[in-house]
Amino acid sequence: MKVEKVGSTAMQDPEPWAIKGAVGGLTVLWAPYASYKTFVAVSMAVAVAAGKPWYGKPVRRGPVLYVLGEGGVELFKRRVAAAAKCSEIGIEEFRELPLWVTTEPVDISAPPKLEGLWAEWDPVAPVLVVVDTVSRALAGDENKQEVMQAFVASLDAIRARYGASVVAVHHANRAGQIRGSNVLPSAADVVVRLWRGNDNGRRTVHFKTDKLKDLDTDDFEPKFLYPQVVDVRHEDGDLMLDEFGDQVTT
Repeated sequence: MKVEKVGSTAMQDPEPWAIKGAVGGLTVLWAPYASYKTFVAVSMAVAVAAGKPWYGKPVRRGPVLYVLGEGGVELFKRRVAAAAKCSEIGIEEFRELPLWVTTEPVDISAPPKLEGLWAEWDPVAPVLVVVDTVSRALAGDENKQEVMQAFVASLDAIRARYGASVVAVHHANRAGQIRGSNVLPSAADVVVRLWRGNDNGRRTVHFKTDKLKDLDTDDFEPKFLYPQVVDVRHEDGDLMLDEFGDQVTT
């Protein structure tokens, strides 16, 4: 085993944040069912890809890879378009966003599983990788320590290969706690919990940082967001309609 005297070499710069004070290193974003987890993750991905602040937080601009496990690619595209609209990203800029999504299920439950993915992912060279959700990217029992250790090793391998931050989107259990083995939150640099709320009859998404590397967990804004319904448009700007002629929204 190699050891090194701490003061004998210069310190390296800290690992860059994808979103300062919100997404850095290995970040776990978790919430109960139907608490807007994916919408929040998508908004983060769009902000980084576009180089626009995420609710006042500066971002590290660059390509984003979204490992999609739930909802389907077309629904994901509509959500991205809505997030772009809310960020005042025009059609031309939207078309050029360096945001990539996997088009079929991906198993990254252990580092060897990644070997067949590097050829597709390397050209993207992401600065942010979003895994949505943990359960869909993990083969095995998430409650077992050894299973989650192998999964975390995969996330670390992704971080090491690209110098990227990774967001792992995860569910809560019936008791309202983060689901599965505690290996994942223990290994994380940042843990963000969110839940649905109500502000005088208006829906809200509330945030709490349970863990935040090198920063005070109280130093996190916004404390809550207001979800809004957004119409979906085609690339030519026309409203998207469903098979019944009704306007499509998200």
